[in-house]
Amino acid sequence: MDREALEKRKKIVYEFICDDLYVPMKAKEIAMILQVSKEQREELHVVLDALLEEGKVELTQKGKYVKASGRFLTGVYTGNSRGFGFVTVEGEEEDIYIPEENTNGAMHMDTVSVAVNPQKTGKRREGRIIKIISRGLHQIVGTYQSSKNFGFVVPDNQKLAQDIFDFTGTILGEAIADFIAFSSPEAIILFGGLAKSGDYIFKPIQKAIDDNILMIYKGKAKLMMSELKDSDAAVLGASALGWELRDIK
Repeated sequence: MDREALEKRKKIVYEFICDDLYVPMKAKEIAMILQVSKEQREELHVVLDALLEEGKVELTQKGKYVKASGRFLTGVYTGNSRGFGFVTVEGEEEDIYIPEENTNGAMHMDTVSVAVNPQKTGKRREGRIIKIISRGLHQIVGTYQSSKNFGFVVPDNQKLAQDIFDFTGTILGEAIADFIAFSSPEAIILFGGLAKSGDYIFKPIQKAIDDNILMIYKGKAKLMMSELKDSDAAVLGASALGWELRDIK
C-alpha cells in the first residue's frame, strides 16, 4: 500500500469512527461493516495502527477502537501489586495515576503512551494507557523451581510475576473466547503446568473471556481446572477425539 492509498484509507476509517452513530468496535467488526475482504484485513490493521500512532484514535481495554479524547504523553509505567500503576513523564511535576482497568497490558517499567483525562477526579491526574511503545524489562531475576516434567522461574518482583500471569491469561482468554464462538463447548478444561498456578492464571483468563466473548455465549461454557494427572488428561482427551472420529466414519 503506497502513501497516497494509506492516507485515503485513514481518512475513510477515521471518518467512520468519528460518526455520531459509531459504537466502539474491534478491528474485525470494523472490517465487516466496511466490507473489507479477508485478503485486505492486514492493510486495515496498518491503517488503524497509523491512526493510533497519530493519536487520532484510542484502543480501549477490551481492544475496541474509539475516537481519541484527551492529552497524550509518553512516560515510564510503574506497576503496583494491587493492579493499578503510575506513569512518570519527564518534565511533569506529578505522576499520572492509571486504574487497573486502564493499564492495557502494560508491565512494570514499560515505556507507554498515555491519554490524560481532561478532568481531575482525585488527588492525582488520571489516565489510560493507549499504547505500549517498548518493553522495559528484557531479563527477569528469580528463583528456578523444578518439577517432575517441567520447571518455572518465580520472579523476585512479585508485581512482575502478576503482570506475567495477567498478560498470559489475557492472550489465552481471548483465544478461548474465539474458540467458544465457533465450537460452543459445554466446558473448557485447563491442565498442565500453567494450570497449576490456580487463580493467578485462572482469574485473568476468565476476565479476558468475559470481556471478549459474544453476548449470546456468555455463561454457556464453564472454565475448569482438570483434577486429573497431566498425562492422564492428555491421553483421555486424545482417546475421546479418536473415538469421536471413529463414530463419524
